[in-house]
Amino acid sequence: MQGVLTRGEFGAMLKSIFRPEVSARYKWTGRAMTGGVLCEVLDVDVPVEKSNFVLTFNLRQEVAGFHGRVFIEEESGLVRRIMLQGTGLPKDFALQSPTFSLEYGMVRVAGEDRLLPLRSVLQVRQGRQIVRNETLFRDYRKFDASSEIKF
Repeated sequence: MQGVLTRGEFGAMLKSIFRPEVSARYKWTGRAMTGGVLCEVLDVDVPVEKSNFVLTFNLRQEVAGFHGRVFIEEESGLVRRIMLQGTGLPKDFALQSPTFSLEYGMVRVAGEDRLLPLRSVLQVRQGRQIVRNETLFRDYRKFDASSEIKF
C-alpha cells in the first residue's frame, strides 16, 4: 500500500453530512470545546445507501456508511470539527475500520478571516496493519489575477 489519500476537506465532506438528500440522522449530545471554541455537538449517522464515503484499494471501490460527531460553533453556526467512523464495508474488502477526523479554524487570508481546514486524519486497517494519513493545512494565500482587453 503506497499510502492513504483523502479528499473532500474543502467542502465535499460537509455536503456528505448536511445535504438534504443524504437523510442523515442527527442527535444533539451536548456541548464541548474544540479549538478553543464552545460548540454544540451532534451525533450523525449516514447509511451506506446515502453515503459518499468511498474507499479505493487495488482499483476496487467500496462505499462505507458512517456515524460520528459534528462540532458546530455555538456563536456562529460554523462547523469546527468532524469525527467519523466508517461502517458497513464488505468483510472481503482489504480496508476496514476507517476513521476520519477533520478540524476547521479561522484563518486570515488577504486581510479576511475565513473558515478553512486545519488538519485531517484518515486511518484504516489493512489486515493486521494500521495505515494513517495526517494532513496539515497551512500557509494559505490568496492568488489573484486580473486582465483587461482593450480594442
